[in-house]
Amino acid sequence: MFDDPLSRALCLYVGYERLQIPARQAEEVVRAFGPERAMTLTPKLDEILDYAVGRTIGVEIDLPNIGRDAANAARRKYPSLSRKARKAIAWYVSQHWQ
Repeated sequence: MFDDPLSRALCLYVGYERLQIPARQAEEVVRAFGPERAMTLTPKLDEILDYAVGRTIGVEIDLPNIGRDAANAARRKYPSLSRKARKAIAWYVSQHWQ
C-alpha cells in the first residue's frame, strides 16, 4: 500500500480517492498522524506539491499529460514517493492546472 508515511500523508492531504476535487487539507494529516507529526509533514507536503505545480508554469502541454509530467518530475526529486502518491500528485496538478 504505502512504502512511507510521506506518501500516505500526501494522499490524505490532497484527498486522493476521497474528494472529487483535490484540496490541501492539513486536518486530515493531523487526524492520521497527530498534531506534532503533522507539523513536520505538512510543510514537506506543500514543498512537494508546489514543486510539482511549478513544473507546469509556462508549459504548453495538454491536460492529460500535464499531471503525468508533474508527477514524473516529483518522482525524480522525491524518489521515495509511492506510485499512489505520484498518482495523487498527477490528479492534484491536472485539476489545478485548468
